[in-house]
Amino acid sequence: MRKQTLIILFFFAPFLVYYDVLILGHTISFNEASTDFSQHFGRLLPVLDPAAGSQQDHPWLSYIGIALRQGSIPLVNLENGLGALLVESMQSGVFYPLNLLLILMDLSSPQFFDLFEVFHVLILSINTFLLFRLYISWKLAIALSTAFSLSWLSFLEINMVHYRAFVWTPLIAWAAVKILRVAYSKRTILVGVFAITCCLTAGNPQEAFFDVIAVLVFVLAELLRAVIESHRIPWRSLFVFSFSLASGLLISSPSIYPYLVSKKAGLLNSLATPARSGASLSPEWLTGGIIPYINGAYANYFRPTVISNEELAVFAIHPVFIFLVIIGIILCFTRKISLSNKSIFLVFLISGILGISTISSFSLLPSLLTKIPFVNTIRMTKYVNYIYLLISTSGAIALSILINLPLKTRHCITRYALIGFVSIVFLIVFFHLSDPRWNFDWGSFSSLLQIWIGWAISIIILVWILLSNSTELNWKLFLFGMILTAFLMRPYGFSNAFPNHAPFPVAGVDLSQERILSNADSANTNLLRGYERVEVFDPILNRSFADLMNKNFSVLSGVLHLQLPKEVILNSNQIALLKLMGVTSIYGYKVTDANAVTPVDKEFLKINDPLPKVFLLKSNQTIEASCQVQNYSSALAATRSLLVSQPQIVHKSINQVQFELAQAGSGTLVSLQAFSPGWSLNGVPASKFCGAFNTWQGTFNANQLYTLRYVPPGLRTAYGFAIAGVILLLIALAFTRPNSGTAALP
Repeated sequence: MRKQTLIILFFFAPFLVYYDVLILGHTISFNEASTDFSQHFGRLLPVLDPAAGSQQDHPWLSYIGIALRQGSIPLVNLENGLGALLVESMQSGVFYPLNLLLILMDLSSPQFFDLFEVFHVLILSINTFLLFRLYISWKLAIALSTAFSLSWLSFLEINMVHYRAFVWTPLIAWAAVKILRVAYSKRTILVGVFAITCCLTAGNPQEAFFDVIAVLVFVLAELLRAVIESHRIPWRSLFVFSFSLASGLLISSPSIYPYLVSKKAGLLNSLATPARSGASLSPEWLTGGIIPYINGAYANYFRPTVISNEELAVFAIHPVFIFLVIIGIILCFTRKISLSNKSIFLVFLISGILGISTISSFSLLPSLLTKIPFVNTIRMTKYVNYIYLLISTSGAIALSILINLPLKTRHCITRYALIGFVSIVFLIVFFHLSDPRWNFDWGSFSSLLQIWIGWAISIIILVWILLSNSTELNWKLFLFGMILTAFLMRPYGFSNAFPNHAPFPVAGVDLSQERILSNADSANTNLLRGYERVEVFDPILNRSFADLMNKNFSVLSGVLHLQLPKEVILNSNQIALLKLMGVTSIYGYKVTDANAVTPVDKEFLKINDPLPKVFLLKSNQTIEASCQVQNYSSALAATRSLLVSQPQIVHKSINQVQFELAQAGSGTLVSLQAFSPGWSLNGVPASKFCGAFNTWQGTFNANQLYTLRYVPPGLRTAYGFAIAGVILLLIALAFTRPNSGTAALP
């Protein structure tokens, strides 16, 4: 019964550690209605990038959940401005299988986001346990996987979409190892393909790119083991794994291929700026990988490139694994380790160290990697989870070797490792204290001290267990200790959640169904505030729409703020453009023509007489000529004079808009969604209006239902790739041996 209780504790550990976000009314997300991040966090920021979850991932999940409840998969975000990209953004995770859980959640409360994210911490714990179990006993694997998942990896990235992609990587590696050891079944292949699909569809192919590299390291290690132990390569297993991997990649292609098609066709504006892709860490800053926050959690120390919030020790490895790696290195210099175990230990460790070079300022690899598709839009320093997995696996292998040695030898190696660990810590601390560039903020010392105490306790517990005289390590104390230290090492300061979603920071104003142009400090939804509460920032958007905004307001920034200085006053031509776009409201701007707007309060202005979402014109030549020379006052006047009809009924659903015109007529039908050839009217593809919106020529009847539908370019082809992936999966299953054993421990 006690063993069962501890196993139950393992499953509930993530929810215990995050008790305050599940019970006390705090949230991992960020208040949707806030415009100042700094006022809503405590002594330390609880996550690496607070905006990523709250203004992108959180609202996307809400929208996807609402769509799934209606029986649809959302392909475009019609709740966002003029129709924002969703599938083509790659990061929305539209096709992620676990989105089905959203159907069961209360999407009106921020707590659904917290539950969804903490559930992924549990997934990481389980998947890492399965992987470590292939190298070590289940009792120690359960403690090591708890340490791995309840560490800075989760604490700093839990709110981000690439975290959800990474949690499946250990399960992919588990399937790969089982297959290469010829100890697999059809179920193993199905689980592996499912994990690959989840990894790629969770919403971050950049993360998946590095995760696949990590899995290939596991494959290399197992091939090396097979050559050393049996002097042969398991070609059949390698074939099955290759087909399984290809199957998962193809099945996941609807999440990626539409982006590639639209990008190649020049339909997307992607902000792949050097600042986003060129961030790298100096050797001094990398010392935070051993001692978290040794840099004081501030950006003005050893930062080659300053990027928002990356000062938070983004490469901190759990000290337990650092200690175990030191043990493994010591073992490599003894005769107590077989050639096979030494080889795979070094494969993982060296691969992890090479991975560190991908984010180091002294390496050439960052400049090379940023030329790879998908990778060129990332902050290199955020995608380091694969390094953590490789180094942690080498630590698990070192522990598996150590526990099989005589007690006297185990005690001796543990003492040497402790001396080495303490020496490394002392040298790092001495270096930082003696360096004149060190600019530690002692105001955060009390918060950091609690984290460092937890960091030290985890090592004390491990050393205590290894120096015990028991032949079987005290895994129960190990598990309890890892959960205890998780409470201490976790960054505190989660912001208080609003009891309900707030659509916009204007009290008492119902802004549902409004199109709002905002210069708020927070990223403003692909340059337009969204309908209702769905707000997103993304480095990818419609190029034609981005160009229109770029010409007439300001340049796009890395997080798509509309970069207008605080004192800018919108002129009559800009107001005319907003009316031409159908924008109904603006927030935070002054205007030259007071007759063009109606004040609601000090900051919030309603725009008078904007154009409807859909309208019919006699012709559009005059309007297009005015748009070409950016005379939007003339274009607006011409539009009004040429207006034939507007809709009497408009119904918006998930991927389409349906309407009926009040009057029949011939000419040009305009819809104010951002232009894309993915838009069609009753099956006819769109052309451009005013350089940025959709238009169709023809004769249109009154009281007839017309349907504006969106299908991302390349999506149907991607569905064909997915079918091909299923065929490859069937081939892999066909090559599976009917009788499979279980993987033997090394």
